[in-house]
Formats: sequence, C-alpha cells, structure tokens
Amino acid sequence: MKHFIIHTLGCKVNQYESCQIEQWLRSHGFCPASPGSPADLVVINTCCVTQTAASKSRQAVRKLHKQNPSAFLILTGCLSAAPVEETADLPKTAVWAADKHQLLDILRSLLGPSEDREPNGTSKAPFSYKIKHKNDPDTQQFPSIDPFGPLNSFSGQTRAFLKIQDGCDVCCTYCIVPKIRKKLWSKPADAILNEAKALLAAGHKEIVLTGIFLGAWGRNTARRKNWDLSQPNPLPPLLKKILRLPNLERLRLSSLEPADVTDELIEVYQQYPNLVPHLHLPLQSGSDRILKRMARQYTSEEYLNICRKLQEWLDRPAITTDIIVGFPGESEEDFEKTVEICRQVGFAKMHVFPFSPRKDTAAARMKPPVPAAVIRRRAERLQELDTLLQEQFRRQFIGQTVRVILEQTNPPAGRCDRYFMVDCSAADFPEPPIQGQVVSIRLTR
Repeated sequence: MKHFIIHTLGCKVNQYESCQIEQWLRSHGFCPASPGSPADLVVINTCCVTQTAASKSRQAVRKLHKQNPSAFLILTGCLSAAPVEETADLPKTAVWAADKHQLLDILRSLLGPSEDREPNGTSKAPFSYKIKHKNDPDTQQFPSIDPFGPLNSFSGQTRAFLKIQDGCDVCCTYCIVPKIRKKLWSKPADAILNEAKALLAAGHKEIVLTGIFLGAWGRNTARRKNWDLSQPNPLPPLLKKILRLPNLERLRLSSLEPADVTDELIEVYQQYPNLVPHLHLPLQSGSDRILKRMARQYTSEEYLNICRKLQEWLDRPAITTDIIVGFPGESEEDFEKTVEICRQVGFAKMHVFPFSPRKDTAAARMKPPVPAAVIRRRAERLQELDTLLQEQFRRQFIGQTVRVILEQTNPPAGRCDRYFMVDCSAADFPEPPIQGQVVSIRLTR
C-alpha cells in the first residue's frame, strides 16, 4: 500500500481542497503515512498571498523533501501560479500542478495501467510523471465543475468546510490572488445542497461556507460596479435552502465583504437561528484615503453603517475583522482613524497584519513606505486594543447559557455560536463527553 502526506498552508479554501485530495487518495487505495514515517507521495498545497506565506510554503517544500527524499513530490495551490523566480530554488524533481484538473491527471497517472496495479488500486511500480513547466498556459484549466467532486466528510474536524465559490477579479492593490485565482466559479446550488447533506450525514453539526470571494457566489464578477442590481442577490436564497436541512445545528459564513451585508441577508440571520451571528468583515483600514489606495469597494462610513445595522438588528453579533497596518502612505492620522473605528465597532476579534510588500502587486510599488519600527509600534497598539475588545465582548455573556460544539474532550472545550472558545471542564456531564457533541453551557467567568 502506498503512503501519502498532505501538507496544507493558507486559507480555508486550501484546507477544503486538501481534504478533497485526501478523500480521493484514500478511495484509490492510498493510506496516510504514520507520523515520522516516510511517505511514497507528498502533496504540498501552497499559499503565496503574502511574501511571508510564499516563504513558508518554500520552507515546507524543502523540509518535506528532505524528510522524504524518495517520495514523489507534488506541489499545488497558489504558489504553483506564482512567478518562476519565486520557486527557482525548489527541488527540480517536484511536479507542479497548475490547477486542480492537472493535479487530478497527475494523481491518476500514478495509478499506472490497470494491469500494473496492486489489488488495492495503487501502482506496483515507482511513481513517474512527465514534468511540465509550472506556468505553462496550456496546462492551466478553469473548470466549470470541481474535478475532485464533493466531500463525504471533513476528515478529523468537528466543523466541515464547504467551498462554494472560487476566484476574484477585484484587484485590491495589496493582493496577488486575482492573478492566481482569476477565474470566478460558483458551485451549483443543487451540488452545494447534496454535499451539505453528505457532511451532515457524516455527523458534522456545523458547516462553514467558504470561497475566495464568498459574496460573489452566483455572479460572473466580484466587481460591484458591474453587478446588475435589478436582479436579486443570489446568496440569501441559497442560504435559506441550506438552513432548512435537517440536523444542521450551525451554518457559518467564513468571510464577507462589507457591502455583501444587505438588508435581505440580515433578515436571513433574523429568521434562522442556526445561521450563527458571527460575521467576518475585513476592514483593512479606517481611513478613506488609504481605502482608496487599497482599491477597496467601500468607505469607512459605509463600513460603520453596516456594523451599526448588524448590531441594531441582531443580538450582540460577533463581528471579526482583518486590518493591514502600515500600508504605504499611512500617516498617524490615518492610523488613528483605524483605531477609532475599531473602538466604535467593538470587534470580537481583530486579525492585525503588518504590511509587507507582495511582489507583483500595485502596493509593492507605492510610496512612501512606512518605517518598519512605526509599523511594529502601530501593530502592537492594535493588538493591545484587540485583547481589550475581545474581553469586553465576551464579558457580555457572563451568566448566560450558550451552545457549544465540543472540539476536544480532555479537557472538554469548544466554540460557541459567536465563535469564542468556551472551557467546559467545570460542566456536569452525565456521560463522558464526545467530540462533536452539542452542549449547553452556562458561562460563569
């Protein structure tokens, strides 16, 4: 039996796609390598959204190649579409999969002809494959269907990710993704519902919908100025269909752009308690001048108005966000505007990213750069504010009972609807707790 390792870097979309790869390999007779044991096949699902992410991907490739020198090495994910010079120092024996169609072709080729296969389906002979240049345009395909098909379960996790969308064409000036995943694609509604049913049948109580630009599901562009606003928003009706599925305790949306939060969407949150009141809305900056330089599709006042409406219409929603600190040209005044918006919203969690120029993006060429020491100081200040705001948000729920899906049992702990972790070790369980179990917990501190 052939043994494999899958190493994943990056976002929820990558995690979903790695789970698809694992499901395919298992179904064709491959087996996960035991920890510390060598593998016959190594698949590295890479990320290059930032220079740091690209560097971590390259480090992972070199480390896993060193640990498994005789393994067949496949590199897939976003780094496979990055400029050639970013990967020139990686092992020459690695096979690059430019997209998921090519990856599937490579994996199928490893099985070999049917007469050369073991009874479990894997190849008797050592793996081989004709190496193609990783940026060969003839190898890149943009699927109308997902070549790996639906997931039956999300291996080893209580929450199941379900990818429903791919691609972005907005071109925020700091982001490389539109050059890597430039073709928009939406999974058909029937396929989404069938996959959700399978995940629920596998025992998952929570499903997280994910995509590169989730709010563009059902559309051929993520550029709002090109949307036909006379047509209804396709996302809310899809959510209603999913939310009506039996045994779905929670539906969570991984990330939305601020303008995706329409009145119609908020009404879905009001109508369906299993659509949890947690929205991740990237702010990036509280300064309109910086937002314009970033080419974001909203103003700071529009962002604030959306958050105010959410807090007015929903019961203490958890609003989480991403913020870039030290974007080129960011002044102290610009930064203070960001701090003020954070205080006004009262975020449940802030992900603070010190700006680092990503090669081949417009922001990498922008002037003037913010000194590294200033970026560190501003990031530290926002991180201190994040600690304060998180505590203030959670304190609202002391004395109340929340639903928790146990992610671990020793000690028992898990996330509540608003996504913060809850220590359940003081709870009185009549039976030993089970991972994935839904419990009601009264918060005491």
